Amino acid sequence: MPYADPGGLWLHYETWAPPGPPTGRAPILLLHGFSSCSKYWRTLTPDLLARGHTVIAADAVGHGFSDPLPERVIPVTALADHAARILDHAGAPEAVVIGHSMGGFTAQMLALSHPRRVRALVLADALSSVREMGHRRLIMPPGAMRYARFLPRRLLQWGLRRFEPWTPPECLPWLAEHFYRSDHNTLAAIARGLSQMDLTPRLPEIQAPTLIVVGERDRITPPRGSETLHRGIPGSRLHVLPQSGHLSTLQRPREFREALAPFLQQHGGP
Repeated sequence: MPYADPGGLWLHYETWAPPGPPTGRAPILLLHGFSSCSKYWRTLTPDLLARGHTVIAADAVGHGFSDPLPERVIPVTALADHAARILDHAGAPEAVVIGHSMGGFTAQMLALSHPRRVRALVLADALSSVREMGHRRLIMPPGAMRYARFLPRRLLQWGLRRFEPWTPPECLPWLAEHFYRSDHNTLAAIARGLSQMDLTPRLPEIQAPTLIVVGERDRITPPRGSETLHRGIPGSRLHVLPQSGHLSTLQRPREFREALAPFLQQHGGP
């Protein structure tokens, strides 16, 4: 259970190496979404290892086993700097970066502020601006985080079932556990930072090869947001997953892997 320590802030990450001798394939950095954690990627990690990639799954500040951060506003630039420090600690000069939702914001900023660290970019159910977010008045107000932690577990799982009906039932308990493990004051600070961020004008600056994947029925980061990413990032590819919502890696794992495989084959190393 390694930790990076940028200035006394403990950032947790997990790392796994593929079996056998070194493959020369690029490591993959996984960045989870809001109120989730590194374990979100449990269904994707075995496939990445089988393809010969070392996997680094990070816990964002205030999520999983990472420290909370007592700030009123946590900008996306700080989240990107934390991700770069985790790559430093893991001994990875560069990586293919896969970001889901909030992790997609972080991944974009990492590609902009630390371009040499990003060999290729995968944005899953992501946006360049929260102005394109669906239901943002329900999800994003920082004050909502103050009370959300008091939601009964059964009510939260019921809400997940109603809002994301394509999610396998066996995933609901651990998705709820990720939510309750998060530090909700840090979530509020991140929400403030996200609400101030619009990366759309800077998308043409992203030079890393980019794959954009979105569920066709994603109501939180709707496909129109992925279309904005696709128009803005030069040479990017867009893949829409049918019958899938905001948690596409869980809801359509086979289809997500099939979309990812040729991109990794081309940009993930020899």
